[in-house]
Amino acid sequence: MDERPHIAPLALANERLIWREVDDQVIVLDKRTWHYLSINDSGALLWRQIAEGATRAELVARLRDDCELDEQAAARDVQAFIWMMQEHGLLLDGEG
Repeated sequence: MDERPHIAPLALANERLIWREVDDQVIVLDKRTWHYLSINDSGALLWRQIAEGATRAELVARLRDDCELDEQAAARDVQAFIWMMQEHGLLLDGEG
C-alpha cells in the first residue's frame, strides 16, 4: 500500500456497484445491499474523477478550480466525500 495517500489513485469498488450518470447526477446501486445513492453537483464531479483513477490531490485541484474554492475548503470537501464513500463501502478496501 502506498504510504502517500494523497498521491495514490483512488478506486471505486466496481465489482459490487452499478452506477450511471443521469443528467448532472451519479446514481449508484450497491449490489450487496440493493441500496442506492444519488450523488449530485460537486460529488458527481468527484465520482467521475475517481472512476478515472484520480488521486486525492487531483480531486482537490479539480474541485478548487471548478467550484472556485480555496485549497483548504476543497481539501475539506474532498475528505468529507471520501469518508462518505468509505462509510458506504464504495471504494476498494484500503482506499482513501
